[in-house]
Amino acid sequence: MSSGAETSQLEDVWTDNVDDCNEEQVEPLPTETAEDAAMVAAFQVYDAENKEEQLIKTCEDADKVAELLEESMAMLMLAEDLFAQCARYGQIILPP
Repeated sequence: MSSGAETSQLEDVWTDNVDDCNEEQVEPLPTETAEDAAMVAAFQVYDAENKEEQLIKTCEDADKVAELLEESMAMLMLAEDLFAQCARYGQIILPP
């Protein structure tokens, strides 16, 4: 279980010791302790897990949007067909 203080401490170590813009492997600073390195690694794992959760949610949302689009297209085709029938015959009777 992590607390807000631990997360803040992890973020401080991350921002102090790692350049966010550089995707290359970061060499440990000479003054960096094993505990500091462990905290940086823990924050990187935490960050990767959060990104994974966001990606999963985004994919689920995209699937929902695709399903809604498919349903909308089916409704549009039905509406176009009904409109064409009304234009051709003046009225249509829908079954109950």
